[in-house]
Parts: sequence; structure tokens; C-alpha cells
Amino acid sequence: MTELLGKTIGQFQIVEFTGESEDTLVYKGFQPSTNRYVMVKALKPSAVRDQARVDQFLQQAELVAQVQHPNILPVYDSGREEDVVYQVSQYVEKGTLGEHLYEFSDPRKALNLISGISEGLDAIHALGYVHGSLMPANIYLDDGTHPLLTDFGLPQQAGRPITPYLSPEQVQGGVVDRRSDIYAMGVLLYEMLVGETPPAGVVVSVRAKRPELPEAVDRVILKAMAQNPDQRFQTAVEFRGALDTALRPVTPPAQPTQAQYQQPPPAPAPAPTKKGTNWLAIIFGAGLIIVLCIAAYLIVPGLIGDQGTPTEQPPAEETVPPAPTEPPLEPTQPPEVQPTQPPGETPEIEQPIEQPEEGGGILDGLCGSIGFIGGAVIFAGVLGFRRRQT
Repeated sequence: MTELLGKTIGQFQIVEFTGESEDTLVYKGFQPSTNRYVMVKALKPSAVRDQARVDQFLQQAELVAQVQHPNILPVYDSGREEDVVYQVSQYVEKGTLGEHLYEFSDPRKALNLISGISEGLDAIHALGYVHGSLMPANIYLDDGTHPLLTDFGLPQQAGRPITPYLSPEQVQGGVVDRRSDIYAMGVLLYEMLVGETPPAGVVVSVRAKRPELPEAVDRVILKAMAQNPDQRFQTAVEFRGALDTALRPVTPPAQPTQAQYQQPPPAPAPAPTKKGTNWLAIIFGAGLIIVLCIAAYLIVPGLIGDQGTPTEQPPAEETVPPAPTEPPLEPTQPPEVQPTQPPGETPEIEQPIEQPEEGGGILDGLCGSIGFIGGAVIFAGVLGFRRRQT
């Protein structure tokens, strides 16, 4: 495994062995022309003897080089030199996710990592490709939390070991599409939260291991790992959005205060309604005005004429004192002496009491007419006002 240490492959010097996968060896290299460290991944000798595996390895390097995305590990070079088949890509000091799974047991941290992974998968799926081998060993962590996807685009080969990340259709040799990557994301999230993978081909509730997790998170994982691809999330964006919603804090409804109980909010004022023109009241009022004018024209001149003419008093009749009559010749008692009036004074003559003329009936009729008309005007005004209010 250290047989390449100190050697130079192309323009890259091999300085350190860092790890291995199923059929590759990973080294830390140095590129003098750019003064930078790189990651050199070489096929194991057993894989080099399989020409189909060599062709797929080199083809994969070309495919990854075409995808330019912040969440895709960039490939700088690839080739074959003697018995060494290699890929050269960006060197990541932090290593793979498999070495730091324990750091993402917190659901919020897991969500941040899943967001970056889903964006990288979106870029791959947009080109019509499928990762097909999503697992912690194929996810590098730049700066500790920024995921970089690698080793994608290779179909599942017959005879390769079955891992928990392989979807049922991959294991059974069925049609593989982007929903197979959704299945792997569900397994990956389960492993980050629990610390271990579920048994291959078995859907296990995450709350069986961590009952404190929200039920909504459990539903997201169960949906992503559905056996039927049609029942899973159909895109990585949909998976990420569902997980974000499941982890969103629930804000309890605000409790009403004592003041709110005592003083309920005032009811909103009714919207003002447009009042129509009350033509009935206008016509009725105009008719009353006409009647008043006619009544005034007929009654008032006669009233003024009666009051302007003074009432003639009959001339006082002159009274003539009666002629003296001779007393009877019968010798009787002397007549009583009548009191005499002082000279120069005329005796008062009683005047007859004048009776009121019958002209007062006009005034009574006028007053009655005015009262009737005034009452009618007031009634019409009240009627019009009530109509306006309604």
C-alpha cells in the first residue's frame, strides 16, 4: 500500500498514504508547478487487471471534470503510467465524512450538511447523471462542514458487495435513477443521527434509537427510504425542504393577557354605505310648499283687509227728557222729592253691550289650516330622515 511513496506519477510527487476504499488507494501528493498539495487516487493492482474497471475509472474522472460546482470535488488530471491508473483532485485536509460522522449527530448540523450534499446532487442530476455510490467515504469535508462529492457516475457492478446505501432497485438490478440517490441520502441522514447504518434493505425508525427526535424527522427518513421509488422524494431539493420543515421550531400561540380578557378588541366600524336620493320625500316636500303658497295667497290678503278697516260704531241716540205730566188732582200725600242733579252735568246714558262679530271664524280656520300643514311638514321631514338613516 505504500509502494508509491516517494515516487512521481506524471508531475505529482507522492508524499503520504492517507487511506483506501474498496478498490483504490489514496495518497497525498505535491505538484511543484503550482506549489500545492493534491490528492492522488490510484487503482489497486487487482483492479488494474480488469480492463473494464480501468475504463470506468478513467471515464469517471472525465465526467467529474465536466461538473463545475462548489459541492463537487474538482479533478485536475487522470491517466495511466505503466501499471498505475490514477486520478488527481483537490486535496482536502479534513478527510471524508466517514471520519467525522459523530460531529453531525445534532439535527441542525446534519441539516446543513444535507443541504450541501443535495445541491451537489442537483448539479449531477441536471446533467442526466446519477451518483450511484453515495456514502460517507465518497463525501469529503472542506473546512470541516462543506461537503464535496466524488466517485460518482459509475454503474453498480455485478458481484460487488451490497452496502446499506444501495437502493432496492440497485440490489435487484432494476432501473437506477436519481431516486436511488434519494434513498442513499435517507440512509446517510439516519447514520449521522444514530451513529450507525440500518440493516441493508430494512427500514428502521430513527426514533427507536433516539426517541427525543421530532416525529417529522422520522417521517422524512422513512419516506426517503421507501422501497418503492415512486413513494420517495422525487428530487434532492424536495428532500432538503422536507427536512428543513421538520426541524423548523414550532412557535406556540401567544396566550392572551389579563388586559385582553377585560378589554376585548373593539368591533370594526361598519363600512359606510352610500345613501341614495330620497325622491319621495323631495316630491312630498315640494307639494307641501305649493299648498302653503296657495293657502297664503288665498287667506292672508283677506285677513289683512279685515284687520285694516275700523269697526263703525252706531251713533248714540239723544235722549229727550219726558214731558212733565200733571199729577192727578186727587188730594193725596205730597209727592216724594226726587234728588236733583247738579246743573251742567248730563246724565249718563247706558250703552248697549256690543256682541263680537262672526268674522272670528276665518282666524280659526286659518289657524287650523296652518297647524295641519305644519304637522304634515314635520311628518314629511321625519319620514325623509328615517329613510336616509336606513
